[in-house]
Amino acid sequence: MYRQCILAFTILVFLFVLCGGDNNEEPQLPFSDGFETYSEDEYPSSGGWYELWSGTGDGGTFVVDNAAYSGEKSFMLSGYPNWTRTDGVTVDLGEVNRLTYEVAIMIPSISSTGAMIGFFVRISSNESRNYNGLTFDSDDDFVYAKGIPTTNSGFTWERDAWYLVKVEIDYDDLLMDVWIDGVQVVSDLEAAHQDTSDIFSISTQWMPISGLSVSFFDDIEMYESP
Repeated sequence: MYRQCILAFTILVFLFVLCGGDNNEEPQLPFSDGFETYSEDEYPSSGGWYELWSGTGDGGTFVVDNAAYSGEKSFMLSGYPNWTRTDGVTVDLGEVNRLTYEVAIMIPSISSTGAMIGFFVRISSNESRNYNGLTFDSDDDFVYAKGIPTTNSGFTWERDAWYLVKVEIDYDDLLMDVWIDGVQVVSDLEAAHQDTSDIFSISTQWMPISGLSVSFFDDIEMYESP
């Protein structure tokens, strides 16, 4: 009987691993993804990523090995200006009072619009909001920060250049600070409440124009601040 129990337990463990049990769980803090562990042209679902808005479809959103902030790979998103490509990870921040996240972003010269990062809230079947995040706006080439209000950071961005952004959110005092390439550009912006922070997202920018929107993302980190 003992041997039979051991054998049954071993089979269950094997089936759990075979089915990728952990891959279906929400990522835990600290969370990081530099996209180096995926194959070229692979969608990084095993890292917890999933589609929020379809953009040009899965054929235009995958890991590439021809652009990177560090290492050799990054995650390319492709959408239309009036139908963005947005992908996210669900992270439980229930016990987190202070959160920091970092993302490297590059918008190529072929893109009609910029890029967005932050926490995704779906409003309807074709509309969403982005909180406690940033927009690399292609309309005037400024970076905007959005907590509850939206503010111009005063930082201008260029195409084909990588930028490392860092955002700190104090959920106790509801304040948000932003750094770009190590320089603080926003301080004490009123932040959205933690109940908007279930889904961290990266996205191409929405704008009412024509064309193709492409953005690259790399070296994503999310951790509890001291």
